[in-house]
Amino acid sequence: MPEWFRKKFFHSRRSMERTLLVFYGISILFLIVAAGTLTRFVEHGDYEHFRHFLRSPITFRGKEAIIPVYGTVFGSIVLLLVTIYLTICYVFMDKKGRLRDIPDIYICGKCENVLRSYSVAGNICPDCGGILEDLIGFYERHPEKKL
Repeated sequence: MPEWFRKKFFHSRRSMERTLLVFYGISILFLIVAAGTLTRFVEHGDYEHFRHFLRSPITFRGKEAIIPVYGTVFGSIVLLLVTIYLTICYVFMDKKGRLRDIPDIYICGKCENVLRSYSVAGNICPDCGGILEDLIGFYERHPEKKL
């Protein structure tokens, strides 16, 4: 898994679960579309592309329908396999303890700079050196900093 992808989407348990939920949703949607195009092609021998958006849909018949129909099926299967691979990565990273429940957004207690968790290393503000805290509940813990 690329390091930039892991840092941005798999940096905490919550972000990884959110990413997997989006991937599963998209892959299931693609599987439904692929099943519909394949069923239409098998039953009628043609496939009308963009039927609802264009006045005269693009119709594929015979051998020219192989690329859009089977391409959709192949693409949906590949997306589902990638999602399963990411789920396996999630399970192994969770078992090894590499996932923590860290906040998605930090705020510096000193300069009140708001930072994403994947853009900082540790809990020190890169601008002023102050301690970073979770943004959720920060102003309830520090009512003197409210405007």
